[in-house]
Amino acid sequence: MEDQEKPLVKIEKTITTLVIVGLICLISMQIVLSSNFLRELAGLEPKGEGLEYETVLPATEDDTGLFGNITVEVVGYDSLSAAVLLINGEEAGSFEQGSVVARVYEGDVVEIDASAYNTWLTFLLVQCSSNIKKESLAKELTMQGGRGELGQITFK
Repeated sequence: MEDQEKPLVKIEKTITTLVIVGLICLISMQIVLSSNFLRELAGLEPKGEGLEYETVLPATEDDTGLFGNITVEVVGYDSLSAAVLLINGEEAGSFEQGSVVARVYEGDVVEIDASAYNTWLTFLLVQCSSNIKKESLAKELTMQGGRGELGQITFK
């Protein structure tokens, strides 16, 4: 009877050890993926994020008034087709290609609707026209689903 118990005890200890190691790995990966700093260290953060705005988008005027352009990009995903950029509550484009370029006018409210997703998402304002006050817009918006506001467009 004792001979049969020894292999069972070894199997039980092995399974317990594997479960503990698996839980430690799972918790470690959750910590790495939820921390932007650790994601950068692990090489999981796309390169070039967090750089200053590029002001290569021109501001022009047409018969509807002075307008500019902004580019908003999703971090860590190539495509989020159900997430959309909203200008004054109207859809201006989806993040199907990972980023959206939108024409904006004075007073426009820029929002992102990611209510189709139940995970943490980060969106970056990567470009805006040189005549838009950058202080009026958030450089980064992190949210878990729902709708978030980048800000209201004001010109210099």
